[in-house]
Parts: sequence; structure tokens; C-alpha cells
Amino acid sequence: ELERVVKTGSIPVIIVDPEGCKQWKKTCEEQGWRHVKVFIDTPKEVRHSRLADRFVDDITASTNRQKTVRSFMERLRMVYGEEEHWADALEWDLRLHGEIAAMDNALVLVHFINGRPLA
Repeated sequence: ELERVVKTGSIPVIIVDPEGCKQWKKTCEEQGWRHVKVFIDTPKEVRHSRLADRFVDDITASTNRQKTVRSFMERLRMVYGEEEHWADALEWDLRLHGEIAAMDNALVLVHFINGRPLA
């Protein structure tokens, strides 16, 4: 699937944890594809608020509340555990701010890729 996207000239975006990022870096290097390691730095309060909102939406729409609660608990464990160390897990090429609009971050990323950082 990734090869198909690359052949179209589109820029693929792959969302992975730092360990997955290391694996994709190796694949990209083997294929001769340029890659950019981006960390989206979102304040803990914002992540918690988004997670709580998502949980309310999911539990409201759920037909299997027990499964939804278990999924939420696993996600909560990740937010308070492993994800706390992701910012320092790699040497990131670019850090974006998770509390601003996604399109604003996309613009910064495009300018970074094109070698024209925004002022």
C-alpha cells in the first residue's frame, strides 16, 4: 500500500510509536525514500481532555460497554505510562504542537519538507 501511494507522488503519512518509527526509517532507507520523523507534542492536559471526550463518545455509542471500558483502560495506561517518554525516545526531525489546528501543523510540515521553514 505504501509503495502505491509513493508511486502516485503523494506524501504518505504513517503514524507510529517511536519503535515503529525506527522500523519505518529502516524500510524507507532500504527503498531510497525520504523520511521525516515528526513528534506531535501535546500537553498532558490536552491529551487527557481528548481521551475523556473520546471515552464519552465511545461509551455512548457502544454496544459492548465492557469491551469499550477495557479498551479505554488500556489507552489510559499508555497515556500515563509509555507515551510519557516518547518525546525523548528519538531524535526527531521536527516537533509540532498538538494543541493547534491540524492544518496549521500540516502547513509547517509541508514547508519543512520543501526546505522552507516558516518564520
